[in-house]
Amino acid sequence: MEPFATVEQYEARYGAADDHKALAEVLMDATREIAAELDREGISYASPGVEFADRLMQACRSMAYRAMGAGEPNVPFGATQYSQGAAGMTESYSLGNPYGEVYVSKAERKLLGLDRQKAACVWPYGRIENA
Repeated sequence: MEPFATVEQYEARYGAADDHKALAEVLMDATREIAAELDREGISYASPGVEFADRLMQACRSMAYRAMGAGEPNVPFGATQYSQGAAGMTESYSLGNPYGEVYVSKAERKLLGLDRQKAACVWPYGRIENA
C-alpha cells in the first residue's frame, strides 16, 4: 500500500521536515489508520477519484503534522494550556497529544465522510411480544 500523502506533499503544506525517514513512517501510519476507518465503514479507497484522493491526502498530512509535533520552538506542539511563574521559576504545559499518537480527528472523519451518525435499538431481555 502506498501512503495517501508523500513527504513532498507534506512539506508543500507544512514546510521542511527535519527527519524525512520518520515523516515517511508517520505518513504510512496515518494511511493505515485512515484505511482501517474506511474499511470499517465499507468505503472503498482502492482507486479514488481526484476529489476523494485530495481528501485522503489532506487528512493524512494533517494526522502526520499532529503526530510529528511540529510547532513553535519554545512551545511544545499540542500545548493546550501554559503557565509561567516569576520568582519561583516555574513553567508548565498541558499537552493534547503528548505521545505523538496517530489518530483520525473529528474534523478528518468529517472530511472523509466518516461522520455519519447511526441509530440502533437494543432489546436487553429479548423482544416482548403481545399475547
